[in-house]
Order: sequence, then C-alpha cells, then structure tokens
Amino acid sequence: MSRKVLFVLFTDDFCRSFHAFIWALDLKQHGHEVSIILEGPGTKHLSLLEPSSASSGLAEKFREVKAAGLLHGACKAASAGCGMGSTCGGPEPADLHGLARTYGVQLLEDVSGHANITPFIEQGYQVVTF
Repeated sequence: MSRKVLFVLFTDDFCRSFHAFIWALDLKQHGHEVSIILEGPGTKHLSLLEPSSASSGLAEKFREVKAAGLLHGACKAASAGCGMGSTCGGPEPADLHGLARTYGVQLLEDVSGHANITPFIEQGYQVVTF
C-alpha cells in the first residue's frame, strides 16, 4: 500500500538531516509519495547544492533528493534569516535566496511568509518532523 510522507526538516544537524534524506529516498524507491520542506535552520542545506560541497556525504544525499524531485521547497522567511543567518555559521540570508533561485528551489511563503503544510495534510500526507 502506497503512503504519502512529508518530511519537514527544521534542523541542520548532520545525522538527522542525513537520515531524513536517506529515508525519503528509500520511501520513494519503494513506491511512496515523498516531499521535503526545508524550514528554520534546515534552509541552510541550500548551500549543499554548491559545487564546493561536493566532498560531503550529506551534500551528495541532498543532491540525490533534489534530483529525485523530492524537495518541495524552502521556507522563504527562514531562508531570509528568521533569527539565524551567518551568526549560526551558515551563509548570509541573501545567499540562501540566491542559491534557491540558482538551483531552482521554490521559496515557500503561503503562511505569513512561511511554508504551508495544509495542502499536504488535506491530501493525506503523514508529516515527519526533524
């Protein structure tokens, strides 16, 4: 029986993010519908699309997720800073928006500038939050 799963990635923690990516890919491989939304510090994963991240195992998995069409988008407000920015060791917020545009990642802003999960809930998705 096919399932629908939405991963909401609120973290930039390596282990949690890596597992979200491999589980999403595995579910897709087994015929399930899967989407991923990057939220909060998770939007910093947009920097993994840069060629300079090529040696990272996390970057490789993230690129696989994107190539498989599993990345629904990234929260626009969170990727604009939303209290994190470069003070947390990530790229400047403007860089995240630029990376989203460069790599064709949709910036999500339907709920007060943030990502909207309502359509997923209405379509019967199970939500898994990291």
